Amino acid sequence: MRELTLLSLLLATTVHAEVFRWTDKDGVVHYADKPLAPEAKPASLPPLQTYQAGSPPPLIDTKPAAAAKPAIAISTPGDNDKLAANDGRLTIEVAANPASGQGVVYYLDGRPQNPTPTPSTALLLEKVAPGTHTLDAALVDATGHEVARAASVRIQVTPSQHR
Repeated sequence: MRELTLLSLLLATTVHAEVFRWTDKDGVVHYADKPLAPEAKPASLPPLQTYQAGSPPPLIDTKPAAAAKPAIAISTPGDNDKLAANDGRLTIEVAANPASGQGVVYYLDGRPQNPTPTPSTALLLEKVAPGTHTLDAALVDATGHEVARAASVRIQVTPSQHR
């Protein structure tokens, strides 16, 4: 037991070694823990860098990020836009983040314009009569359940000017 105590005291003491420096006849600088040449002198060195451990950084959360909430918005045409009839054709575009298996249903005056949900973010409506109309769009899942709806957009379609 006494030997173990003596060993632990020896290991716990700080080690301090002197370093010697000299330049040889060829101009090469040498360092050693013993003066190996008559011109060797104790080297002036900066203090040793030390590291003191602190508390570990927080762990990174490895849980998968929650899926973004479904969202959809009509990007064109804008609310209260006045549009030329263009032979009854009108394109509606949406900004959406559908999840896998979801699609968009487009509405003109409350009536769906595509029979099945589409992954497309644009739809060409045809035979749109001049007048005031309401456009809507909704994200629906594979079972047809609506998961998000865009704010309605009102538009005014004006008659085409034929010359």
